[in-house]
Amino acid sequence: MIADKPLAITAAEARRLCDAAAAAGVVHAVTFNYRGNPLVQQAREMTAAGELGPLHFVHGHYLQDWLLESTDYSWRLDPSLGGESSAIGDIGSHWFDLVEHVTGDRIADVLAI
Repeated sequence: MIADKPLAITAAEARRLCDAAAAAGVVHAVTFNYRGNPLVQQAREMTAAGELGPLHFVHGHYLQDWLLESTDYSWRLDPSLGGESSAIGDIGSHWFDLVEHVTGDRIADVLAI
């Protein structure tokens, strides 16, 4: 089963999806298409080769302007449709995936504002 974001509205819903896929004996995957970007691959290779030295902190932004105007609307703005996580669960999930993919480490803490 291949899913897109938001995968679910709550962690409990996501767990039920994961458990259902496991019970059915199928792969459960979320699409993170930015991994294939050549610059992402270069950063991953440089990190793995130690060219950047030890990493202690990763900071970044995911800049978009698609809600710039007061008349702009997206279902993502409605917590009843997209969940309370808002941008973190949607575009933030791409950022989290990229950090883990490039560094080879799991995220320990997040500060999101």
